[in-house]
Amino acid sequence: MQQLGKKYEDEQSKVWTKYRKVQESQPDYDKQFGRSFDYPKYTDKYDTNTDFSLRELLLLIWWGKIKKGRLTTAKIPKYFIFTYNLNVPKVTQKFIDKGWLVQEDDRYFLSKEANQVTDFYSDLWEMHQADSFPICLDEDFPNWNHGKLLITFYKNDIDFQNKLIDYYHKLESFYKNNPKFFSDKQMQNNHIQEIEQSVIEAQNVIDKNKKIIKAIE
Repeated sequence: MQQLGKKYEDEQSKVWTKYRKVQESQPDYDKQFGRSFDYPKYTDKYDTNTDFSLRELLLLIWWGKIKKGRLTTAKIPKYFIFTYNLNVPKVTQKFIDKGWLVQEDDRYFLSKEANQVTDFYSDLWEMHQADSFPICLDEDFPNWNHGKLLITFYKNDIDFQNKLIDYYHKLESFYKNNPKFFSDKQMQNNHIQEIEQSVIEAQNVIDKNKKIIKAIE
C-alpha cells in the first residue's frame, strides 16, 4: 500500500511540475506594454501653458461637449472623481472665475478662449475613452497625434493576444494529456471547453484590433 501511495504521489508531483511549467509560459501584460493595467492616468507634469492640468482641461472639454450648453445641474461622471481625483465644483468655479465657463440661464457655455483651448486639447477626450489600454494623459498627449499613438497600443495588444493563444494551446494540450490532473472526466472537459472559448475570444480581439488599426491608418 505504501508503495502504491508513493507511486501516486510521484505521478501527481510530475503532473503538477508539468502544469507549473505551462503556467510559466503565460505572457505578462506589464512586460508587453511596459506598464501595468493600473498605470496612473495622469501625473500633472505636462505644461499646458494654462492655469490648468490636462485632467482639469478634460473636465472643461466635458462641460463644452453639448452645443446647446450643458445644464449647470448636470450629473458629474464618477470617473472625474475616482479616476482623475478632481474636486469638480472647485475646478468648475476656477473655469468660471477665469471667464472660460459662462452661465446663461440654467446652462454653461464655453467662452471663445475656452473653445480655442479645448480645440487644441481635443485629443484628451479620445485618450480618456481609450480605456482598454494603460494610457497616461501627461505622458502620452505629446505623441498622441490624433490617435496615431493608439496604433502602437493595438499592435502591442495583437502581439499579446497571439502569445495568449500560444499559451492557451499549451494549456489545452496539458489538460488533454493529463486526465489525472482532474477529479473526473466532466471536470476535464469543462476546462478544455473553457480554454477553447478563450482562444476564440483572443482571436476576436486580434481581428477587432486589426480593423481599428486599418481605420486609424
